Amino acid sequence: MIGTTAALIAGAVVAAGSAAYSGYVQNDNAIDAKKNADIQAAQVRDQAAKQADLIRQRGDRVRAAQAASLAGSGVDLNSGTSGALFNETNRLTEQDALATLTTGERQADALERGGNFAAVAGTSAAVGQGLGFLGQGLRTYQGYVGSGQNSAFASQITMDANSMYSRTAPKYSLLNGG
Repeated sequence: MIGTTAALIAGAVVAAGSAAYSGYVQNDNAIDAKKNADIQAAQVRDQAAKQADLIRQRGDRVRAAQAASLAGSGVDLNSGTSGALFNETNRLTEQDALATLTTGERQADALERGGNFAAVAGTSAAVGQGLGFLGQGLRTYQGYVGSGQNSAFASQITMDANSMYSRTAPKYSLLNGG
C-alpha cells in the first residue's frame, strides 16, 4: 500500500511540476510576443512619421519649382492663379502625409492588438495549465482515496469469506438421533 501511495504522490508531483513549467513557459512566450509587437508597432509609427516628413519635403520642393517657373514667366506669386496653385499643392501634400501617418497608425494598432491577444492567450494557457494540474491533482486524490476504500472493502470481503470457510458444519446425524 505504501508503494502505491508513493507512486501516486510522485506522479502528482511530476504532473504538477510539468504543468507549472509549461504554464510558465507559455506565459513567458506571450510576454515576449507582446513586447515584440510593441517594438514593431513603435517602428511602424516611426517609419510612417519619417515617410510623412519626406512627403512634406517633396511638397516643399514642388512648391519651390512651381514658384521658380511662375516667377520666370513673370506671374505675380502672391495672387490669383499662383496662390490657388500653391494652396492646392499644400493641401495635396498634407493630405498625402496624413494618409501615410494614418496608415502607419492603423498598422501599429493592429500589431499592438496582436500582441495583446498573444498576451491574453498566453495567460489563458497558463491558467488552463494550472486548472489542468488542479484537476489532475483531484483525480489523483480521488484515485488514492478510492483505492483505499476499495482495499478496505476488498479486505472485508476477504475476511467474510475466510470466516465462512473456517466455520465447521453442525454435527447432525440422522443415525445418532442427535
